[in-house]
Amino acid sequence: MNKFWIYPCAGLGNRLLALLSAVYWHELSGNRMVVLWKQETACNAEMEDLFSLDCADTEIVRMREMTLRKPAEALAILKLKAYEFYLYRTAYALDNDPLLEVYHTEGMEGIRRLMEQPRLFLRSYSAFADEEVIRKASSRLKISPKILEHAEENLGGHDGRKTVGVHIRRTDNQRSIQQSPLSLFIDEMKRRKEEDPETVFYLATDDLNVRRELSQAGIDYITGQVRSLRRDDPSGIEDAFAEMITLSKCRMILGSYGSTFSYIASLIGDNELRILKKTDESFGD
Repeated sequence: MNKFWIYPCAGLGNRLLALLSAVYWHELSGNRMVVLWKQETACNAEMEDLFSLDCADTEIVRMREMTLRKPAEALAILKLKAYEFYLYRTAYALDNDPLLEVYHTEGMEGIRRLMEQPRLFLRSYSAFADEEVIRKASSRLKISPKILEHAEENLGGHDGRKTVGVHIRRTDNQRSIQQSPLSLFIDEMKRRKEEDPETVFYLATDDLNVRRELSQAGIDYITGQVRSLRRDDPSGIEDAFAEMITLSKCRMILGSYGSTFSYIASLIGDNELRILKKTDESFGD
């Protein structure tokens, strides 16, 4: 049986894009799949604290980014590096950019041919399958009971099917800040409220100042309890994933440009996603 390793890396949304792509190819090919899940600064949480995979013939290998602050960690680091070196030397290996080149130039057929390799190692933070099949693959995510409970608490008893999710990405995402300014969300939320006064908005954001500014603009919304906004804090990742699942339960999502978070939430929930973005002309393109 052929075997392939998938190393989904970077932040949570990017990891899920790569992982769900891999899940699709795993089920199509029948190859054994090994998921390398690494706790690191951009996503410091164990996979099982977020979700599991309802996939046959799949193995999860846990890895952890470590420093040399403790002498005992030196051996663990050497073992981790040795494992990665072993995969690069013994399997047909592709990092994110070469993998995307295959997908963008040869399409799904190019990835299908890759899966014929007896041993394949893929390291990616991007989608390498079409949106339709990634959406279907998201059904293989079995969300942890703790995250599901958190998501229900976020909604505060409101029916998600009657709620509009709002995801406003800030902090280090300059594309979202520049192309999806807060003023667009304020205008759109006011417009929808005027059309239907019963509209309930659920707000997910990585910037607490956004909550204050929306309130000052006279926007009513519900939002969840957030213990941490730090991606290097396990509780921060758990809270963020709970917000993603909350958005997925809404009837539609008003999302931020350039954010995988909005996109993945819509894939999981199979709901409408509208990205609020300046026009090309107003952005200066």
